[in-house]
Amino acid sequence: MDDLTTRKVLSVVSHASIFINATVLAIAIPIMILMLSNDPIVQGNSKEALNFHINLLIGYAIVALLFISIIGIPVAFVLGGILALVNLIMPIVAIVHAATNTERPYRYPFVWHML
Repeated sequence: MDDLTTRKVLSVVSHASIFINATVLAIAIPIMILMLSNDPIVQGNSKEALNFHINLLIGYAIVALLFISIIGIPVAFVLGGILALVNLIMPIVAIVHAATNTERPYRYPFVWHML
C-alpha cells in the first residue's frame, strides 16, 4: 500500500474502533496505532479517537452515578440517550472525514482534548 492509502486505513480504523465494543480493546486500537505510526495525520486521528473514547467513558460514568440517586434517574435516561446518539453519529462523521480528507486530522466538536 502507498502512504496515502495507509494513512486513510489507519485513520479510519482509529475512529471505527469505537464500534468494536466498549471494552479495553476499543481503546487499545488507537493507542497501538498512535505508537506504531510515524505519520502526523494518523497520530492526530488516533489522538482524537482516544479523546473521544475517554470523553464517552466519563459521560457514561456520570450516567451511572446519576442512576444511583433516585432523583437523577430521569436525567440519566436523557443524558444516556444523548450519549448513545453521539456514540453512533460522531464516529461515522469522523470516518467519512478521515477517508475523504487526508490533509488534516478530524477534530471532534464538544470534546475535551486531553491528549
